[in-house]
Amino acid sequence: MRYSNTIRLALNEKEANLVTHGGRKYHADDLMGCVIMAAYLEPNHEDVVLLRTRDRDIIERKRGHAVIYDVGYQYDPTYLSFDHHQSEFNMRRTRLPYIKYASAGLLWLEYGREILRNNYECPEDLLEEVMNSVDRLCIEGIDMVDNGKHNYSYSTLTVSGLLAMGNPLWDEVDAFSDECFVETANWARWILDRAIMICLSIARGRKLVGELLQDTDAETEIMVFDQFIGGWESAIARSPEESSNLKFVVYKDQKQRRTDKDMWTIEAIVDRSKPTGYRMLFPENWWGLNERRFKKETGIKDAAYINKAGTLATARSEEGAILLANLAIKLRKMESMDVYDSPEITANERVQDDHSRDMIMTV
Repeated sequence: MRYSNTIRLALNEKEANLVTHGGRKYHADDLMGCVIMAAYLEPNHEDVVLLRTRDRDIIERKRGHAVIYDVGYQYDPTYLSFDHHQSEFNMRRTRLPYIKYASAGLLWLEYGREILRNNYECPEDLLEEVMNSVDRLCIEGIDMVDNGKHNYSYSTLTVSGLLAMGNPLWDEVDAFSDECFVETANWARWILDRAIMICLSIARGRKLVGELLQDTDAETEIMVFDQFIGGWESAIARSPEESSNLKFVVYKDQKQRRTDKDMWTIEAIVDRSKPTGYRMLFPENWWGLNERRFKKETGIKDAAYINKAGTLATARSEEGAILLANLAIKLRKMESMDVYDSPEITANERVQDDHSRDMIMTV
């Protein structure tokens, strides 16, 4: 993505509009803070002109004239000061797990709303939701690490770890910390940009699905979308009364490149209060079947795939997807009544109307 401004090092103290600490290594919160300010200044086509220093005299001279963050022992947005190292500072998020703020989080808290409004045209009714979602996705973890609280439950690369990879290595003789900082910050803008776009997209999706749920009959067990809508899972979770009877969601997936044909996905709905973690799973004897055996077992010619966990399946048409979902619901209900293995259940009895009959194979 191209941006209308850039991040560069200040040639002198006077031209700097952003000040943070220097040192052999930079930290992820320093770098993400710089990225946040680049996004804030972009609508005015104003470059980030960065000065990295720990010189107290310079910092005091710049206070109130440049944004000073992660250095200076002061948090006061009135004076453009966003440090968190002072002993009296103990500002935390108001949601669980109450992660303490570091400078990246403080800058997002101060400037995030204007970034969302000016750069992404975020609707006001979604503003706070997207603010919090972006913070959860890529900022609060950086703050946690910077405050010394490491989460070692995952071995995958974190945002903090990814940003730190730009630091100069001990045997890179021509790599200097300031230049590495600016180079990394410029490409890291993509991370914040995508995080905002993802969170805004999901918020729009939640709102859309919430509106659709308002118009859905309370007895409906299968909800059908004509395309995938991000955020549908949480929209359903947030609307327990409107969606209490839903078991599966069906939506059209992207066309497959090799065949240029539509695929339809059927997903089980998450419910953490259930022992399985879902409101209803597909019948266990379907789980993990290859396409040929899946077609034979269900009698549905458009059946294509089912995962090993019994939570997701695909079909080659909307009708086939709905048939699979209906059949799963019917068999699961029969199973609960101890008639799942009844010999009277045949493939032809798995359809409920004449329109469906051409989708059934003879098995």
